[in-house]
Amino acid sequence: MKFTKAMLVAVILSVAMVSSQTVLAKTLKFANPMPVSNQQGWSETVKPFGEAIEERTGGKLKLKAYHSGSLIKFADTPDAMEVGMADLAYFSTMFSPAYFPSWLFGGVLDPTTSPRNPLEGIMIASIMYDEFPSFGEELAKKNMFPLIHNATSLLSMISNVPVPDMSALEGKRMRIFAGEFHAELTKLQNSSPVMTPWPEVYESLEKGIVDCMVTVTTGMNDLKLAEVAKYLYLMKVNEDSHWVAPMNASYLTGFNLKTFKNLPVDQRIIILEEAKKAESKYAVDCATTWVPKAISEMEASGMKVTAWAPSEVKRWGGLAQSVYKMAEDKMNEKGLPGTKMVARYQELTALDSAKLVELYDKAWNNRIEWAKGL
Repeated sequence: MKFTKAMLVAVILSVAMVSSQTVLAKTLKFANPMPVSNQQGWSETVKPFGEAIEERTGGKLKLKAYHSGSLIKFADTPDAMEVGMADLAYFSTMFSPAYFPSWLFGGVLDPTTSPRNPLEGIMIASIMYDEFPSFGEELAKKNMFPLIHNATSLLSMISNVPVPDMSALEGKRMRIFAGEFHAELTKLQNSSPVMTPWPEVYESLEKGIVDCMVTVTTGMNDLKLAEVAKYLYLMKVNEDSHWVAPMNASYLTGFNLKTFKNLPVDQRIIILEEAKKAESKYAVDCATTWVPKAISEMEASGMKVTAWAPSEVKRWGGLAQSVYKMAEDKMNEKGLPGTKMVARYQELTALDSAKLVELYDKAWNNRIEWAKGL
């Protein structure tokens, strides 16, 4: 068969197009310190996000996940991201207070000044990030910005011993997860704080190293803590409320700034649009699907599920207010607007839901405009 000039041109163009697509295609490395089954950090958040950006970019962007700390260990995340070991990583800024002092008050666990549900929790985290530059500046020093605020579900207390009220906490060994302010609150409750990494929680409850702890209800079920603990206490001001940690307990999926800047503008926008969808959907599903499922399964396994009286929950909240003051004083000492930040957070938790949506959308629009101008 004899090639005409037109046929040769077509072949050359076809090869060039394939070559261009190959050059532009990029596989993003995601460092997940948790197991592949973890909903908050992977299966219901980053995984559907990765699938969405691959589809919308026609395969030019793909996501490859490294689970259970196989690429980056949880505690090493900030330094590892700074040198570019991954393009995305799931972690909490609270575990590195020296790097992220703006996020410190995420450890003040107070059910009385909590966002009303996980969705409002991530909305408030996004709004605070948008309104106070120090949040972003601290992450940028570690080559990151927050791609997804991974919603924390309803907080509740799991225990090996009965702790039906505040007085019952006296003398108990309570597991804390991070931050000096979580420890300070525990001390005010006359309990002994015991810092315990998440992978060691099951064994600590089983062996009696800790008596009780407050953490996300879905995570309790994922870790099968009902096998080693007898009691689950729901701690809410009223039936319609959730208890969500401040600043979403500072959990987020960070995106590598250098990687992001090197992507075409249209891909940056797709990434942000799909991130917003992923974080919002999981936050809604937390309240409507995953928390009820977790409580039901733990109760079915024999765990006794009860609720603290609202008056006892308010006693807890009264102690937490003094810890908020400790947090704002510490941030003020570091040159941060700690008083304004804590006050604005508590103002947002009481704001009308429609206004929160408006501010949340504004924060995301600002991030998209930022991405266009990189």
